[in-house]
Amino acid sequence: MFDSSDILFLFNPYSNEGHSMRSWAKLRKLRNYLPEKPIDITKIKDLSEFLKERKPRIVVACGGDGTINSVCSAVY
Repeated sequence: MFDSSDILFLFNPYSNEGHSMRSWAKLRKLRNYLPEKPIDITKIKDLSEFLKERKPRIVVACGGDGTINSVCSAVY
């Protein structure tokens, strides 16, 4: 079983022309287990190093194609 420290939610607040923050807030109302403020990947200089330090068992990427590409490249 996983606990919340095993899951890392990465988020791009600028995706969907900046509407993603509102979408996240709506989704969080439906799924209260989601973190209030996921980690903003636009503020991370080296995502690969960040993931190595955090060592999450599960990475959840929320955003558009660029966000998914960045996260997958960093994990790879």
